[in-house]
Amino acid sequence: MNKRKFIKKRSFFALLIATLILVISIFILLKAQRGETVELGRMTVNVPYTYNGSSETIIDSWDISASNSDNVSAVLYVDGKLVISGTGKMKSWNFLNNLRADWFEQKDNILTIEIQNGVKNIGSSAFYRCTNVSTIQIPNSVENIESYSFHECSNLNNINIPNSVILIDNLAFGDCTNLTNIAIPNSVTTIGGQAFYNCNKLSSIAISEGVTSIGEECFKGCTSLTNIVIPASVETINERAFENCNNLSSIDIKNGVKNIGTQCFKGCSNLSNIEIPSSVTNIESQEYSEFSSISVDSNNTTYSSANGVLFDKNKTTIICYPGGKNDKTYNIPSSVTTIKKYSFSGCKNIEHVKIPSSVRTIEEDAFSGASITSIEIENGVTTIGTRAFRSCDNLVTIEIPNSVTSIDGGAFGYCDNLTSVTLSEGLDTLESGMFYNCKSLKSIIIPGNIKTICSSAFENCTSLETVEIQEGVTTLNAINHFRGCSKLKDISLPSTLTGLGSYTFVGCTSLTNILIPSNIDTIGEETFENCTSLKTVVIPSNVKTVKFRAFRNCSNLETVEIQEGVENIEGQVFDDCTKLSNVKIPSTVKELLYGVFGDCTNLGNVYILNNDIKMNYLNYITNYTIYCKSNSTAEAFASEHSIPYVVDDDGPTINYNPNGNSQLAKEQTTIVNVLDDKSGIRDNSLKYIWSQSAQAPVLEDFQDNFSNNDSFTKNGDNGDWYLWILAYDIMENYTIGSSNKFMLDNTKPTVTVSADKEKYYEGETATITATFNEDIKDWTPKISINGFSTLASTEMTKNNSKIYTYNYVVPKGNGTQTITISDASDLAGNVMDDNKTKKFNVESIVLSNIAVTTAPEKIAYIEGENFDASGMKVTATYSNNSTKEITNYTIIGGDNLASDTTSITISYTEDEITRTTSQPITVAKKTLINIEITAPPTKTTYIEGQNFDATGMKVTAKYSDNSSEEITNYTITDGNDLRVDKTSVTISYTESGITKTTTQPITVTKKLEISFDGYNEVNKDGNKYVDNIAPNTNLEDMINNVETNGTITVYKDNKIITDNKTKMSTGMKIKISLNNEIHEFTIVVKGDTNGDGESNLKDLLQINKHRLNKTLLTAEHLLAGDVNKDNEVNLKDLLQINKFRLGKINTL
Repeated sequence: MNKRKFIKKRSFFALLIATLILVISIFILLKAQRGETVELGRMTVNVPYTYNGSSETIIDSWDISASNSDNVSAVLYVDGKLVISGTGKMKSWNFLNNLRADWFEQKDNILTIEIQNGVKNIGSSAFYRCTNVSTIQIPNSVENIESYSFHECSNLNNINIPNSVILIDNLAFGDCTNLTNIAIPNSVTTIGGQAFYNCNKLSSIAISEGVTSIGEECFKGCTSLTNIVIPASVETINERAFENCNNLSSIDIKNGVKNIGTQCFKGCSNLSNIEIPSSVTNIESQEYSEFSSISVDSNNTTYSSANGVLFDKNKTTIICYPGGKNDKTYNIPSSVTTIKKYSFSGCKNIEHVKIPSSVRTIEEDAFSGASITSIEIENGVTTIGTRAFRSCDNLVTIEIPNSVTSIDGGAFGYCDNLTSVTLSEGLDTLESGMFYNCKSLKSIIIPGNIKTICSSAFENCTSLETVEIQEGVTTLNAINHFRGCSKLKDISLPSTLTGLGSYTFVGCTSLTNILIPSNIDTIGEETFENCTSLKTVVIPSNVKTVKFRAFRNCSNLETVEIQEGVENIEGQVFDDCTKLSNVKIPSTVKELLYGVFGDCTNLGNVYILNNDIKMNYLNYITNYTIYCKSNSTAEAFASEHSIPYVVDDDGPTINYNPNGNSQLAKEQTTIVNVLDDKSGIRDNSLKYIWSQSAQAPVLEDFQDNFSNNDSFTKNGDNGDWYLWILAYDIMENYTIGSSNKFMLDNTKPTVTVSADKEKYYEGETATITATFNEDIKDWTPKISINGFSTLASTEMTKNNSKIYTYNYVVPKGNGTQTITISDASDLAGNVMDDNKTKKFNVESIVLSNIAVTTAPEKIAYIEGENFDASGMKVTATYSNNSTKEITNYTIIGGDNLASDTTSITISYTEDEITRTTSQPITVAKKTLINIEITAPPTKTTYIEGQNFDATGMKVTAKYSDNSSEEITNYTITDGNDLRVDKTSVTISYTESGITKTTTQPITVTKKLEISFDGYNEVNKDGNKYVDNIAPNTNLEDMINNVETNGTITVYKDNKIITDNKTKMSTGMKIKISLNNEIHEFTIVVKGDTNGDGESNLKDLLQINKHRLNKTLLTAEHLLAGDVNKDNEVNLKDLLQINKFRLGKINTL
């Protein structure tokens, strides 16, 4: 190969390689434009990406398009910049569901974020926890910043939101703890919930017009925020929007806002006042607020405020009492009918609140958490809502008026210091948790009007010692009523109660005894569990079921009586009752379930009366003895399980000492002894009956109980008597025994009952007399009274051995009372046969009428006056003819009395009875008495011919009722063209046909008269002149031509002329005066235009200059120059003056 060919080949290969390199470079460049990684063989190339004129190495890239129609990608560079570019929407993520942004694993490497123009949104959770990002660029193409977009970007301190953004969604910037300020552009319409939550360095934020909604908790925890303006475009500020902004001291809510959500400003401890504009129509509860005042624009049609407290417009509903208000006491206005929920909740300074009788409803949580120590609720309130007073830790006592008919659950729960409660007589239910955890409550009376006590009503009232549940309560509904009341010692359950709910007394460790009413049909699960002080229990016969663990762990329970009628005793009812020794199971019990007496380690005897009872292990141990009947299932069970048992089928034996008598006696005593050598005598089972028959009575005839070894004395009717005894052993085997006959001889006393009257009024004392037919001895007769009011059996007072009396104060009421006399015996010990009764009637004392018994001091009035009751005494008369003076009467028609009024009505109401009377009065018409001038007119001196001027004058009318008033519609007589002899003008005034006059003194002086002989008086331009005076006229000559009754003074240049020979000149002044009337004239000398008193060449020159506009003459000099009186100073005047100067004419 020659050299040329070699060179050609080498050049070809070089060109080929260069071409390949070019192609590869173009390929890599195209890849780089898309932010892709280039693989060349086994080698991966990090393609540089150019932005802002620089190249960086890519860490990773992602397609984050929201849909196929979008084209959005992200590239992360090694310098920490994340670039998002493309067009359309990026996708959203949800970190709550572990759907995190594609770059989440690289979030700690992201330092800055650049979103390029074309991207329309920032996806949900896009930059969640990008804690190293401090700045971000958002282009004008972005419309939505979605939820959690920058949540917990704790290093982000600055962000510019462009004017394209419409939505800032929930928690978009939540927990951006270094964000210091932000401006919301006017394109934004909605700021979502918690959008800036806990941005605790955010010190300023500008919300532009355009935002319509601020989401819930939007700025919660922005503790550096000091002030904010809510623009008029915002319609809704959602709940807790500014909660815990504890440095917020000013908020300006512009007119336009309609809704303010609940607790918007809770925890804003530096915010003292909230101003509500007229546009607001809905304000939710603001409980636990710390601001001290709310003020409402007077044009607001929904709300109003008074003394810093928020009400509805008509002040019928109190909505918010500011939690930071410093007043210790607050009396709710009498216009209020409803206390809105949370209205006083969390108020930390208030101690006492008075609720007036106008209020009907206290809504839920109205006072929850408030610092009140006392509250006065007047009669009128009907409803108290759920948790209304919950956690009022300082509340000590509460008295609920009888008007209250409903109190919802938890109303007084957690009132730690509540010690005293008086319940309303209008309630029928104590709802769940009403006094839950009231740890200081020591006692409670539950009146009989309450029918139901619901769950946990008194649970955990750990200081509660005594509870009285009065007759009328029927149900302890549901569970836990007194659970945990560890100091409860005594509780009285009424006979009206029909059920005991589960867990009712669990943990009442101080309860020593309980009387279960006879109407109870069920004892619920664990009702008395852990009542460790309980010693004795009687389960009455009406109870059908004792449920699971009802008395479990009553570790001091020693005695249990289960009466006949009980059917079901469930498992572990007496489990761990370690002191329980003997238990009798009545014949009505059908089955004993497993562990009924589990761990009753002291259990001795179990008496089982049902021969067919189903049995299971009663105890986990077998150290007890079963008593049963022969051939019973209990006997078989005991035998099968090697449990000791005793079969008892025989009744007790009965002995009398003495047994009958052999001779007649008025009374006979014997002692009865009953023995049983197996199960023993049943408690309270011994009964007796005296009978004159030797035939045994039936069981039902035995009614009277006695104790073993009791003595019996018979003092009944005459004849032979037998003492029959009925005795049961514990196993219900019984014996009926009879004594021998006792022979008795007795007569019985009788009594007559009388009252001193047939009818009584309440409060009177009735004297009741019992008169016996023979002497009474041994014990005093007793009286009892029944009817609308009762008197328990009470001893009477002995007058003598046959007459007894009792003084009875008649109670309030209407109806018949029945007197019963009992317990009287004669000297032989014979008791009167029958109780003797007597009836009398009682009437209530009611208002009959009222009358004025002392007339008032004033009975004559003038129309328009108000009635004055001073000195008047009004007396009420009652149906028993008693009287009393009353003061709380009502006066009807006593204001603004009319002339035709002849009496006023007095009304008085007592116990819903209203009576009226009248008091005669006279009312005279109000009449005009006189008029007088109380302020003179400004002008009182006149010149004759002038008219009277009333300016400044005040005229006052006086009336028969001593009232007075200024008048203006008076008439002035002789006030025109006043004469010199006039010394006063007459003022007259007419009202209701009555005319009165007065006079006003004046002074009238004579009018000044002036006439000029040969001279002309000229009035021009408001000035007066004396014209036509000949040149060279002296003072004396001129004055001689003036006729006047006044004084003449002539002066020049403000100096008076006194020399009669002084020449008169144009411009001098002449003043003529009389009294206070003054006329001043300017002197005009004909032809004297220069003021020297002559008409000469100088005047001609002066006039000529005026003609040529070189000099302008004054008004008086123009008059002097116009000698021909054609109203002009012209050539004609020059010629005439010149003729006079040359002597061609004698006068001008």
